[in-house]
Amino acid sequence: MGKIVIPRPPNAVVAQESACSDVLPFTYNISAFRGRNFEERGLLLHYTPPQEAGAAPKQRPPSDSYLSITYPFTSNELLRDQYQRFSSPFLRVGLLLEDMDSFAADVATRHLGGLPPGYTVVTATVDKVAFATAPAERSAANRARRASKRLLTGTEPAGDEVSLLYELAEEQLQRQIAQREEHEALSWAASASTAGRPPQLPGQPAALGPVPMSCSSQSHLAIMHRQDRNNAGSIFGGHLLRLAAELAYSTAVLHAGRHCEAVAMGDVAFKQPVPIGCVLEMRAKVVYTAGALMRVTVVATKHQQLMEQRSASELQSSVTNDFTFVLAAVGSAPLRPVEPESLREALQYLAAHRQHTSDGYSAPALLLRDGMEHVLLAGEGAAAH
Repeated sequence: MGKIVIPRPPNAVVAQESACSDVLPFTYNISAFRGRNFEERGLLLHYTPPQEAGAAPKQRPPSDSYLSITYPFTSNELLRDQYQRFSSPFLRVGLLLEDMDSFAADVATRHLGGLPPGYTVVTATVDKVAFATAPAERSAANRARRASKRLLTGTEPAGDEVSLLYELAEEQLQRQIAQREEHEALSWAASASTAGRPPQLPGQPAALGPVPMSCSSQSHLAIMHRQDRNNAGSIFGGHLLRLAAELAYSTAVLHAGRHCEAVAMGDVAFKQPVPIGCVLEMRAKVVYTAGALMRVTVVATKHQQLMEQRSASELQSSVTNDFTFVLAAVGSAPLRPVEPESLREALQYLAAHRQHTSDGYSAPALLLRDGMEHVLLAGEGAAAH
């Protein structure tokens, strides 16, 4: 599939400071909650003015919900300092994921023509975010993923500029169907008599001695504070994406023994809201390696005490999110493969291998190279009946 480019509509205008809070109801409020003033960071916002009042159209063109934010990292020292990773010229991927999540909610809200009282927009799933090596490729890929993330069912294309987005949505549906069929096909492993060793996969070269998959496991506990809330009063989905991305990075580094770069994120499911005040536990592990690439899964579990159980000594625990990340270890040395030790891990290993093969990942991504002028987020909603 080729690049997806979201052109700036001819009627798009630059937002004045006084209009930013109305145009970006999620990004503006969440930035304020987190102490990152939108205006001080020098962000440039483009949007399309709302149409004249009247009856709601049966089909709204994507350009009506167009938004773009330009991040001037080269010229704004405060902004660069907030997003800089370590002392390198690269960006913190987790912070970008935070911004992309709230930005997608703003696009969805504009597509809906605003939210009725008592309603909000939340993230349900993220199919895939690919981090390209070239700035132009990265911009196109990220814009496509964010725009397609909130496609509504039962919609039709409203022009050539969105036809590729619907192609992407159809591919996502077919991939989900294939994944379900694959999971059923792997049930044969239940009757296999193995000692926890991964199957011999064709075309996989011999590498360093394997290590138990469980040895790559890492965990992180965090208290969920109200400063990380969304407009609905629960924890902002972008915050969860950042926590998962940074745990996946740490897990990959410890397994590889060297620096790693993000290649892609996908198969993200938001199963339950995460309330303020709960303890969130994230567990990550490497489930597959191929050359210098590895797949890391992260599972988030909330632990909370219900109001009617304040005198009880036990907490209620439930899984809230699943994440999958692909990372690449810098350098050409192959990684030590992981070895499943249980049926569950064997299924994860086989599914990861097949998904990795079908995805066809290439070289690792490097974000914010020297001389890169800015990062652009742009998106449109799909046309709805």
